[in-house]
Amino acid sequence: MDHRRLATYLRPTRFNSLSGVFLAGSLLSVVPPDASERVLASARRIRAAAESVRETLIERARRAPSKVREQGAALDDGWLGLRLALESRARLGDSEGSLRAATLLQKLFPDGTAFIRLPAQSKWAASEVLLQRIDAGYAAELDALLHPDYLAFLRRAQEAYGRALGLGRDASQLPSSDALRESLSALSVAIADYALSLLSELDPEDEASVSRLRRAMGPLDAHRAYLKARRAGEAPEPELDVDAPLPVIEPPPDA
Repeated sequence: MDHRRLATYLRPTRFNSLSGVFLAGSLLSVVPPDASERVLASARRIRAAAESVRETLIERARRAPSKVREQGAALDDGWLGLRLALESRARLGDSEGSLRAATLLQKLFPDGTAFIRLPAQSKWAASEVLLQRIDAGYAAELDALLHPDYLAFLRRAQEAYGRALGLGRDASQLPSSDALRESLSALSVAIADYALSLLSELDPEDEASVSRLRRAMGPLDAHRAYLKARRAGEAPEPELDVDAPLPVIEPPPDA
């Protein structure tokens, strides 16, 4: 086998987030069945770095503009539904329930639902304050007057909208661009280390050993061919289901 080609496996590999996860999954799917613990440990490092990139892609997809609009519209529907339900209950006559609904309307919606037309982050904040106010003193009464589904829907919509905007209780857990760069760098290093561990077990005079390396490194060869084709405008972005976890690397049977 050409020694110059072997050396190319140790060079850092270029990829973006999507193609990096795709490459990692392809490499993990063809780990040699007789892999040593060193090779398996390197493969697990590939998986850990690629999973970090994949999770970042998922979070970014959740925060995409289309997702923000979708979750914002759901929150709007929740507040409009609650207000209209109270208005309908208040019109049912002079019963205690209708009078209480009218009182709650005035307390909770003195200006109607104009806040849902605020800019996204201001809308989320106004909604959060109103939900906290309801939970502090009016939730049980609303559930009894209307139905528990109204507030349950609003709480889910508020949480989803906050996630889409990068706000709320889990905002500090969202991966940053720096974290993504670090994960991509770790993935590149892990792939080079994986290639090194395979090369350390290569017997260049044994055809079976050479074939083993070629199979294991086939996805990397294909990725570099893809990069060349992409530069020529002849290759689309790889298709990847980012919600699908990467292959798990199990320890050797006798471990």
